[in-house]
Amino acid sequence: MTNWQANLKRIFANHKRNKRDLPAHQGTYDPDTHQSNSAGVLHLDDTDLVKLMHCLSMTVEGACTCAEAYAMLDQYTELVASDEQAKQLMPLVKNHMDMCPDCREEFEILLKIVHTENADSGES
Repeated sequence: MTNWQANLKRIFANHKRNKRDLPAHQGTYDPDTHQSNSAGVLHLDDTDLVKLMHCLSMTVEGACTCAEAYAMLDQYTELVASDEQAKQLMPLVKNHMDMCPDCREEFEILLKIVHTENADSGES
């Protein structure tokens, strides 16, 4: 599952959960709190909408999932650490790292470890 698909599932799951907790009368919407009790109406706040649009705009044909990106994370990190052109060699992983904050965090931690090991061994 791609990151934007996971985000959509999270947003809709939160909406369903919140909808059960709203009052029984129907048809009201409070723009200050972004709360609605209208059945089936989803109101996104500006932050969620911007994140969603960003993810959708960066989605590419054949985009890899978190699991696929994670499986290639070691290779991708080694390419980046060695200043090779990871973007050209592994474009789908690069795209996923740009879109997915969780995978990007894993990548950045691994990259710091590789840089530290290289510095300790005297490599660049």
